[in-house]
Amino acid sequence: MKRITSNIIIKAQGNALFLVLIGIVLFAALSYAITASGRSGGGPEREQAVLNASRMVQYSSQIRTAVLRLMLTGVSKSALDFSAPGTAGYGLPSAEDEVFNPAGGGAHYDALSSLAKSGVLIFMPNIAGIGTTTDLTIYAQNISLNLCEEINTKLGIANPPATIPNIVNFDAYPGEPYACVRESWTSNYSYYHVLAE
Repeated sequence: MKRITSNIIIKAQGNALFLVLIGIVLFAALSYAITASGRSGGGPEREQAVLNASRMVQYSSQIRTAVLRLMLTGVSKSALDFSAPGTAGYGLPSAEDEVFNPAGGGAHYDALSSLAKSGVLIFMPNIAGIGTTTDLTIYAQNISLNLCEEINTKLGIANPPATIPNIVNFDAYPGEPYACVRESWTSNYSYYHVLAE
C-alpha cells in the first residue's frame, strides 16, 4: 500500500516538473516573438498598413479583370461605365457595359474612402512605357506614406516613392503598370493601377 502511494506521488511530481518546463519554453518563445516583432518595425500600425496594401492591390486587380472581361465581349474603353451601385446612373441604359454590375463586369464595389482620403479616380493619363498615350487607370489619391511604402514593397517596387511631375504624365516608374507615387503639386502619396493599356 505504501509502495503504490509513493509511485503515485513520484508520477505527480514528474508531471508537475514537465508542465513547468513547457511553461518556461512557451514563455521564452513568446518573449522572442515580441522582441523580434519590435526589431522588425512590427506593431499594429504596420500590420494594418500591410492589410490595407493587400486590400488596395487586390481591389485594383479585380477591377482590371472586370474591365478586360468587358472589353473581350466588345465593350470599348470609352464605353466602360464605372457607375457605383445605388447611384442615379447605375443600370442605365444598360448593365452590360458596367464594371460594377453583376450583369456586366461583376466587380465588387469598394469606395476605399477610409484609405484614399481624396477619393478614387478612373481616368486616362500617360503611363511611361505602357501602352501609347492614354492608359485607363484607377488612381487612389492621398494615402498615407506607410500604406504607400507597403504597396510598393508588395509589388516589388523601390522606396521611397518616386515623384510624378503632374496628373497627366506618370514617368516615375517607366514600364510599371502599378505603383505608389508622390505628387509633386500636393506632396501627397497616391496609388495608380493601369486597367487597360
